[in-house]
Order: sequence, then structure tokens, then C-alpha cells
Amino acid sequence: MLSFFLKILEFVFPHRSPRRDWRTVTADDLWGTAAQSTKDNVTQSTKAFVPFSYADPLIREALHDFKYNGATTLSRVFATAIADTIREDVAERHVFGEEKILVIPVPATIRRVIERGYNQTELIARDLVSLFREHMEYCEDGVTRVKETMHQTRTVSKKDRYTNMHNAFSVPVAERVRGRDVLLLDDVITTGATILEIANLLTAHGARRVFSCAVAH
Repeated sequence: MLSFFLKILEFVFPHRSPRRDWRTVTADDLWGTAAQSTKDNVTQSTKAFVPFSYADPLIREALHDFKYNGATTLSRVFATAIADTIREDVAERHVFGEEKILVIPVPATIRRVIERGYNQTELIARDLVSLFREHMEYCEDGVTRVKETMHQTRTVSKKDRYTNMHNAFSVPVAERVRGRDVLLLDDVITTGATILEIANLLTAHGARRVFSCAVAH
């Protein structure tokens, strides 16, 4: 009889594993545990730097808690991992005396920012710039979202994802990006549809070179 009632309780109040405490996790912990991305170019025309594979359960859990459960301390962890991945490329640009790289986070929809209380890519972008103060400049108004799009994970095909992102963004001040190298930052790159749409838009408005980075692919 007791086992029967326990089963009823489990059905009504299913057991949930306690959420991981991410406050003690470092970038070195992720490097030592999580699967790394094996792809250098995950978009059609822009170079992308991605440290981790989204197929790794730890990375999926970390990104989920970061986006939906307020685990914002992971922002610095992710930024540090990305910094490790792009450090050589950034140093090479600096040697040739080029201007600071503009760092632009992929803008979220207003609805998602209200739901979460923050744009997770913006948090990572700010932390990344703080790690490269001499080489990077945060560009808050570089790209804006002008269309409320469906979440990319809900689109069926790769073609649908590109259609979903078409004309979803704008560059409000072209002078801000003209002649500059731009680093686009997203949390996850899947097909690269979002990055490609924004990269093409920035190039059309005079950006010199556009490359991208994300936590996972």
C-alpha cells in the first residue's frame, strides 16, 4: 500500500534533480570535462570560433540554466572560454595596428528579454570585451532586431531557419560599423542562419570584416 501511495506522489510531484551550483564552475572545468567543437567554419561565409559542442550534456545543461534559470555567473565562464579560442586571432590583428574590434551581441526579441530579465549574449559580450580591453570595443547599438521571429529550435528545416531570420535585423547607424572589424557573438550556433543574416547586413553597411563566436555549436 505504501509503495502505491509513493507512486501516486511521484506522479503528482515528479522528482527533479537539484540544479547544479554553477557559481564554483570555471572555464578550465569546462575545458577539462566538456566535448570541444570540431568545426572551424559553421557558417557559409564568416569564420566562427566555437569552443564547445552542444551535443555535450554538461554544455547543454549550463546553457539552459544560463538562459532560463538565472545562472548569470556563467557569463564570465563562457566569455573566458571564448577568449581562449580567439586569443591568437585577436593578437594577430593587434600586431598590425588595426582599430579595436567591435563586439556586437546577437539581439534578442523584446519578449525574450522581458521573460528572462536579460539578453544572455549581451552579458557574455560585455565580459568578453572586459578581457580584451585594449583590443575590443562593445557596440550596444550596432545591430537591432526589427522583427519578432519564431525561436530557431521550432523551425523544421534549414531553409525555414534562413526564412525565419530574413529581414529580422537592422543596422541603425551605418557609420558605427563602416570600415571596422566586427565580432558577432551568440550563445549557440546551429545552422548559422542568424549569424549569416547579420553578417551580410553588416557587410552591406560597410563593415570591413565580420567574424563570429559562440559558446557551442
